[in-house]
Amino acid sequence: MDAQEEIYQDGRYLDKTGGTWHLEDAQFKARYVQALVESHGLRPQQVCEVGCGGGGVLASLAKAWPQTAFRGFDISPQAVELAQTLTSSRVSFELGDAFKDSRTFDLALILDVVEHVEDPFAFLRQCKRRARYKVFHIPLEISALSALRPAVLVRSWHDVGHIHPYSLEVARLSLKQTGHRILDSQLTPVWRQNTRRSLFHAGANALRRSIEPFSQRWASRLLGGYSLLVLAE
Repeated sequence: MDAQEEIYQDGRYLDKTGGTWHLEDAQFKARYVQALVESHGLRPQQVCEVGCGGGGVLASLAKAWPQTAFRGFDISPQAVELAQTLTSSRVSFELGDAFKDSRTFDLALILDVVEHVEDPFAFLRQCKRRARYKVFHIPLEISALSALRPAVLVRSWHDVGHIHPYSLEVARLSLKQTGHRILDSQLTPVWRQNTRRSLFHAGANALRRSIEPFSQRWASRLLGGYSLLVLAE
């Protein structure tokens, strides 16, 4: 186990998220995943999530896809303990490495995980073999604003374990470099989930609202606050 993984297994990451493991964002993510998958006419029967956290995304998708079985994997005992409260006849969770499981799936979800792992290229190659279709959600933290305020990236590293910041172009190239064929992608406005109430965040959000109707991409490049959602095979 590398030093980066320790924070997910010894309880520190749970503390950093206020004891929620980002469950408050689960419905937001599930809504975008559902829309993207269904827009391509896919009806997966077996779905896994690599790094499922508190399990909220799978529990939400289970309500939308009543014929689908879901399996979540996470290396954190605290996350899996949270997720177990959402277990049902079609939704289950397992503590351990998702890549050591021999089962195959129609769809693998890898949501807000790539930026946490020490070797993202090896990780992405393992994801490629996990299922035919994959959905990735990757924070785009490289922006003009983060270049002017590098403390933003430092805080993201220490507060939420994002050791690899991405831009849209770098995220897409990383997927292609590791053998994924991108079928579709879009930006998700994660800034709308931000509950911070400082004057700085209020001002940045006001600028995002003014730029977004013209170009989400430019709002992301200038101010950050977006993630890349990708359907790949």
